[in-house]
Amino acid sequence: MSHLLGYALVSTAERNADLQTDELTAAGCWRVWTDHASGVLDRRPQLDELLGQLRPGDTLVVWRLDRLGRSLRHLIDVVTALDDRGVGFRSLRESIDTTAPGGRLVFHLFGALAQVLCYLDTPRRLPPPLGAGRLIQWAPAERSRDARHQGQGRRHRSAGAAA
Repeated sequence: MSHLLGYALVSTAERNADLQTDELTAAGCWRVWTDHASGVLDRRPQLDELLGQLRPGDTLVVWRLDRLGRSLRHLIDVVTALDDRGVGFRSLRESIDTTAPGGRLVFHLFGALAQVLCYLDTPRRLPPPLGAGRLIQWAPAERSRDARHQGQGRRHRSAGAAA
């Protein structure tokens, strides 16, 4: 028999999880696990316990996507791991349900978007622009052209200016 199992996350102990737990219960969740911690923390003991309880055919339900994943990449990794185990995923606010074809499509699009963002964040290996970290050599004719400008090339180089 499959179950809907809910997960709520509130950022600090002072905040109240009632809004999330009420909506998860109204959505039919059999049980709701709640963590009181920052979403960026690696350790969320209630989530770890919930992930251990999920069985094939179950569905993990969250109030919003950001309650489960610390980042888009992390969210996709978690949902992919759930899918590999035969567990569905549902987000109430975004109306995403990976047990339906439309929800699976949305997650494939999220995965593609995450790959593009990762590619765009990769630093490019281009040669430095002219003058960046390189000294500009003055042509001898320019240095000797005018007595007023004698030694100006040396002053420019020592001051860090580029021509």
